[in-house]
Amino acid sequence: MLPVYAIPTSLPVEDISSFTLMDICTYIIDQPHSKEVVAEVVAYIGRDPQRMDELMQGFMTGSYRLAQRAAWTIRKIGDTHPDMVQPYISDLIPLLQAEVHDAIPRNILALFAQWELPEDTWGTLWDLCFEWLNNPQKPIAIRVHAMTVLGNIASHYPELAGELHMVIESHMPEGSAGFQSRGRKILKKLDKILA
Repeated sequence: MLPVYAIPTSLPVEDISSFTLMDICTYIIDQPHSKEVVAEVVAYIGRDPQRMDELMQGFMTGSYRLAQRAAWTIRKIGDTHPDMVQPYISDLIPLLQAEVHDAIPRNILALFAQWELPEDTWGTLWDLCFEWLNNPQKPIAIRVHAMTVLGNIASHYPELAGELHMVIESHMPEGSAGFQSRGRKILKKLDKILA
């Protein structure tokens, strides 16, 4: 017999009507951290704003481990249905400023890198992402997503584009293949702004 919090995968997602916040949080923590579990939770959330809010509240206020595990699920939802995650942008930024597992900034920044963010977030994100881009101790995925967010912000401010261009160039020689690939794309974009 399945635990009460487990998603009964043999049933259509719409039949899982008794799944609650505690259930979904416990499920995410207790199940293996895998793409199959992420897919189950994403399917359960679907396009339901109430279920999304339950997941986000658990992500933002739950345990360190829950936040780490839920970050991947939130990214997958944001990849396919940005409108489900975008209302929480201002709530997600404080998580970037906290002492959290690297999975959290990696997944949040991956989403932020895809979106046109509200102007009132640019200052905070610029400072944070600039610090991470310049920190070789940060995981490469975080630095690459931070660089993309910076490039998106700099597209609105030519004076920032010049500063970012110099910083990216300074990190290119020691950057990984992924860093260099993204760096070249952003440098081309910045060259057009600065032309």
